[in-house]
Amino acid sequence: MLGVIDLGTTQIESPENVAARIRAGLKHVPAERLVVAPDCGMKYLTREIAFSKLKSLAQGAALVRRELA
Repeated sequence: MLGVIDLGTTQIESPENVAARIRAGLKHVPAERLVVAPDCGMKYLTREIAFSKLKSLAQGAALVRRELA
């Protein structure tokens, strides 16, 4: 698992930023073994911020997935 979302801040990552973090992880772990995730639990974030961060995670992963296809 690779934490690609910073839960220590309420700033929403861009999908491009998330994709860059995923690409960095792919230098060390093959794509078929890499699982992207937030870097910790979302307990202290508002529902709106948590959802937005997860949306960026999904969009960033989709960007990288298209590159690998």
